[in-house]
Amino acid sequence: TLVKTIGDSVMAAFNDPADAVRAALTVQRDVADFNAGQETAAVVVKLGLHVGECIAVNTADTLDYFGTTVNIAARLQGESRGGDIVVSETLAADPVVAGVLEGHGRAKETASLRGLAAPVIYYRL
Repeated sequence: TLVKTIGDSVMAAFNDPADAVRAALTVQRDVADFNAGQETAAVVVKLGLHVGECIAVNTADTLDYFGTTVNIAARLQGESRGGDIVVSETLAADPVVAGVLEGHGRAKETASLRGLAAPVIYYRL
């Protein structure tokens, strides 16, 4: 579900964590294919994914999400270099997600994210 756009950012929510990862992989593949046909890399997409509970609010017939889970996903997106996908360790540990990630190279990294006391472990695909 497309939740909202904020400037050039997009927030989306998924019922199935594996679907979120599949969508991210598809986005990066399709953008790379598009850019391959351009003289210069026209589009750079940065993606950050996390899983967990959040607060859902319906205002003026628009559903929005808030909470630590949302904040972590946004902060992980900030760790992206573009053309990659940043996936939280929590999301990568999901058994179905682990199967989707199989065969995709990933590097384990850690970052101190604004608003969180402990560093967050994530994978860069």
